[in-house]
Amino acid sequence: SHPPSASFAMVMLKDIELAERRLRLLICTWNVGNASARPNELTHWLPEAGGDLDLVVVGTQENSESEVSVSMSPADRTENSNAGWNNPKPASGKNELGHAWDEMLAARLGSDWGICKKITLREMRLIIFARAALLNGANASMAVSDVKASRSATGIASVWGNKGGLAIKLRVGQTTLAFVSAHLAAHDHKLKARNEMCKEILRETRSIGLRDLDVASEFDHCFW
Repeated sequence: SHPPSASFAMVMLKDIELAERRLRLLICTWNVGNASARPNELTHWLPEAGGDLDLVVVGTQENSESEVSVSMSPADRTENSNAGWNNPKPASGKNELGHAWDEMLAARLGSDWGICKKITLREMRLIIFARAALLNGANASMAVSDVKASRSATGIASVWGNKGGLAIKLRVGQTTLAFVSAHLAAHDHKLKARNEMCKEILRETRSIGLRDLDVASEFDHCFW
């Protein structure tokens, strides 16, 4: 597999009472090359028990353990969720996971975390973990709500999911965030194809927000 690429970010929340409180995120993308999940590979980038993080976002490509979706119609692309849609259970809950990759991440984070949202397309996977306190709405100004996800297949005939993108948007308090994980055409000479795939992903994932704006334009923060 290729080495993971992980970045830490801090986001200022749009709430005057939280002027000194920043949302702490870890965002990782990893082409795992269809290799089996190995927990020791997480120690280099994912802090045990999540450290001081609030959200952990992980997108994987060539993850053969993902659920399979061969092709899609437009109706297959969007998944909606209300606030606390997964009624946050500890991330170790088997009914929320059922997948070796998710279970490995959950074990590293521990029981103080829950799944905010996950979405898959063939060998692509995007999952967001959040602190249980954010999911259960204990503090309304930090509560996770308005969660939606969408898929875009950009492979053969624009319906085959070997290439494409996954997008999840959510709200923390009054601040909106979007995350996009993509698997695009490889090699230098495929630059034009990659650009066209990105356009398609932006177009087909508009269903998670306003139809007139794409995920790169609508939300307070977008991480791709």
